[in-house]
Amino acid sequence: MLSTETATNIKHLENVLKKVARDYDSQGEKIDLQTSKGTDLAYELLEQIIEQTKKDKVSAQEASEAKSMFLANMSHEIRTPLNGIVGFTELLKDSGLKEEQSEFVDIIEKSSENLLEIINNILDLSKIESNKLEIENIAFNPIIEFESAVEVYAVRASEKHINLGCFVDPSLEFPLKGDPTKLKEVIINLLSNAVKFTNNGGSINVNIRRIASDETGKTRVKFEVQDSGIGVTSEQKSRIFEAFSQADTSITRKYGGTGLGLTISSNFVQLMGGKLDLESKIGEGTTFFFTIDFEEVETLNESSHGNYSSLKALILSDAHKTKKQDKNLREYLDYYGVTYATFNDISKIGLLSQDTNYNLLFVDYDYTNEETLREFSELPQHLIVLTKSNLMKRIDSLGLDIYKILYEPIHTSKIKQTLENYITLHATQHVVKKGPRKKFDLEKSKFVAHVLVAEDNVINQKLIKRTLEDLGLSVTIANNGLDAFQKRKDGKFDLIFMDIQMPFIDGVEATAEILEWEQDYKRPHIPIVALTANALKGDRERFLAAGLDEYTTKPLVRTEIISVLNMFLFDFIVEADQEHVSHPAIPHTESVQEILIEKIDAAAQHHTIASEYRADILLAKKSVFETKLYAKVIESMGGLTYEVASSAVDFQELINNYSYKVVLLDKEYNDLDVTAIVGDIRKLSDTNKLNSYVVLVDDSMQKNSGQFAQVVDEIISNVVTRDVLKSLFEKHTKEGN
Repeated sequence: MLSTETATNIKHLENVLKKVARDYDSQGEKIDLQTSKGTDLAYELLEQIIEQTKKDKVSAQEASEAKSMFLANMSHEIRTPLNGIVGFTELLKDSGLKEEQSEFVDIIEKSSENLLEIINNILDLSKIESNKLEIENIAFNPIIEFESAVEVYAVRASEKHINLGCFVDPSLEFPLKGDPTKLKEVIINLLSNAVKFTNNGGSINVNIRRIASDETGKTRVKFEVQDSGIGVTSEQKSRIFEAFSQADTSITRKYGGTGLGLTISSNFVQLMGGKLDLESKIGEGTTFFFTIDFEEVETLNESSHGNYSSLKALILSDAHKTKKQDKNLREYLDYYGVTYATFNDISKIGLLSQDTNYNLLFVDYDYTNEETLREFSELPQHLIVLTKSNLMKRIDSLGLDIYKILYEPIHTSKIKQTLENYITLHATQHVVKKGPRKKFDLEKSKFVAHVLVAEDNVINQKLIKRTLEDLGLSVTIANNGLDAFQKRKDGKFDLIFMDIQMPFIDGVEATAEILEWEQDYKRPHIPIVALTANALKGDRERFLAAGLDEYTTKPLVRTEIISVLNMFLFDFIVEADQEHVSHPAIPHTESVQEILIEKIDAAAQHHTIASEYRADILLAKKSVFETKLYAKVIESMGGLTYEVASSAVDFQELINNYSYKVVLLDKEYNDLDVTAIVGDIRKLSDTNKLNSYVVLVDDSMQKNSGQFAQVVDEIISNVVTRDVLKSLFEKHTKEGN
């Protein structure tokens, strides 16, 4: 057996040597394998061939890496000036251009966006090919991240009259670990394709659901993007994920694009442990799908499942057409515990309301007309209109009493926020009987109200201040998001205009802080209108989902401003010739820094040293929601007292004058200096001999809390269990500690 194999191998070697000899013969010389010299020469030539092959392989690898490095460097080099073009184009749009000039700038901006998208795709591809791409594994909020990705193409879908349905499983309300940035890029790429290849009047449905998982501590999520577009054949499907490839060249000519989006998405999904695949039928559409396993993150958050069971809703249906959104809406209401009934004719509402008192009325604008919508607005239920963003002005021009307009895609955050706002509003207010709504007449009317404008650009401040004052309003300016939050707490306003891009905290963050403060301190909600310079790729829809009540674009257009004011300040419209028309008094407001200095000075002049602890625990949490969770843990223990700092000023005043057994402070709380704060606590402890145990709460994604290890007594993660908190509080609130 062995001798046979040896003979076979020798035969193979002999054949290889003969081939080498023939190649050598072709060069004009002859090798005689029957001689020792000829055999040696053949072996020598074989070694040279093997060595050359190795060198060629190394050269090919180096060439491939050089190509990837070139692509990466060129992408960066091109993207730098391109970002400047995009940025200054946006600034140019804010400078009060004429209509024709504004149209030209829009074309420049759109072209820049398209070029930037191509450059970003090339950069991603070069990273993948050079193995420089890394997958993050950080904690993130899946609902917020996934919804924001879908919102990117909301406006574009609306412009093509595409029904964009979105279901993000509301049970995904707890943090997961993964790479949210790349997941969002995959969703955006798939949506980009869907919008591109779906004709006007078609449909796109995004379906993101939790599915059963075999592993403990893991959450499995299935992602689907389904469209009613052109579809692909089996042959086209086989190469659709290849770089610089689309189904065929005619598609490239008709729809444009580089063909990189699906390649990058496929690689991203593979790196995250999944596989991007598709099902398609020519002329009927395509569904892209993949499944990813995520690590679960332990949290104190409580589920919102069934939290709104006190509400009852009516939903308009249509006997002749349906949308995926209809089913999604019912699923969302089921999850939140809302009882609902469907109807297809306004005449049936009276019969349905005989036995049940319905609070809310959901009406899809596609299922009704202007006349019937007017009838809906006069019913006792609070009207919620579901529509596309491009119909905003048409609906607003009707002047109807609409409680809330929800723009597609309708997802869980929009539904939850609407239900929460209704509960909050009606917890402190009685239902007021609806009356006729006033309309503003530019020549005969004035708005007698006080508005807060948060805007950091001086030129824009002057522009909007002049525009609003010409309409009769008194205006207070806030120079940034933090200043706006403080002025909202200290002043009395009827409406807030909130710029989005601002220093310290931006408009979305400032709005979140205001909403939390209003809810926590049971203050009536002041409507907040976003000021945005034609946000890229549907960001305006994201602002509404983040809690802002409406938006208007920059540069400011008087008719649009009046439309927004009509929506929120119709009760403040008076005839211009009435004697009582006057500007409301503008409240005196100060910056956080000024108030803090005054408080500290007052404390220094009238300082009294407490001889006993004011409470067991002082909480200074940046989130009102987290504060409530921590408070619940304390209350569940029984016998412990606690106090909550309502603001940075309040917190500073409390630690300067009172002692607590435990001070629990968020590292990011209102941008306070942790080292200085702890120094103040220690100073008071030395004076009154009442020691405080200082605990720093650090967000799990922050990496630099180690610098405070020598300053505070303990550092804990923001993702912490109830048992850990109970143990901490019990240990350090006992007598003698």
